[in-house]
Amino acid sequence: MTANIDAFSFCVGLTWIDAEISSVNDNNGPDRVLDGYNSFNLFANYFLTDNLSLRFAVNNLTDEIGITEAEGGQSVVNGRGITGARSITGRSSTLALGYEF
Repeated sequence: MTANIDAFSFCVGLTWIDAEISSVNDNNGPDRVLDGYNSFNLFANYFLTDNLSLRFAVNNLTDEIGITEAEGGQSVVNGRGITGARSITGRSSTLALGYEF
């Protein structure tokens, strides 16, 4: 979702990622599931000139913890069952100056 305000040469946007509960196993069994999560990303562009812009962005605005995927198998380490998984990136922000030519 973006909104352009031409009089001010300004653009803002927000993305929302809604991930539902999902199973780790191929059989979609309830024994190992990944919790759902919501993540929000926000950005703003300010156009200093026709060719020069300033951009500020914040990813994972609420610093949500979310697991995107996990291995189907399970390993045993020191007597405990573990599963390898990947998480979403924590909150981060960027400030950039862009030039179009």
